Amino acid sequence: MVERMRARADALGGMIARPRGGGGAGERDALFGGRGGRGGGASSSAPQETERTAALDNAGLLTMQEQVMSEQDDQLEDLSRIVGSTKHVALAVNEELDVHNRLLDDLDRDTEATGYTLKRAQRRLKGLMAKATSNWTLCIVLLLVIALVVVCLFAWKLV
Repeated sequence: MVERMRARADALGGMIARPRGGGGAGERDALFGGRGGRGGGASSSAPQETERTAALDNAGLLTMQEQVMSEQDDQLEDLSRIVGSTKHVALAVNEELDVHNRLLDDLDRDTEATGYTLKRAQRRLKGLMAKATSNWTLCIVLLLVIALVVVCLFAWKLV
């Protein structure tokens, strides 16, 4: 899923980077008022005639302006679709992250409960081991006492 989203993002990025009308840098410079200036062509020098506009009269300039605006509108619609798609992907990723956070919280809670249960079992096991050790000692003492009694009985019969 991630690879598919990356491929789609690359494709959409290519659509944004590639100008539709083929003009590219010249149109951008004309729009922004040259390389140095930004802000809708507001420049300190007078507007420069370009090769593209030199042969046009007022009606031709108006037609060219409408065409450029139409291309820009198309590009803005494409950008709007891309932003909408990106928004949906971001919302899906957010939902997925929320699910994973809840799962991690549940896992953390279960891990803590298991750790507590394990500590309690270890304490019980230590107590049981202590009792078992004292029981073995008691068993050994009893066996030695029984052995002593048996030896004494044999010794009494022999005398």
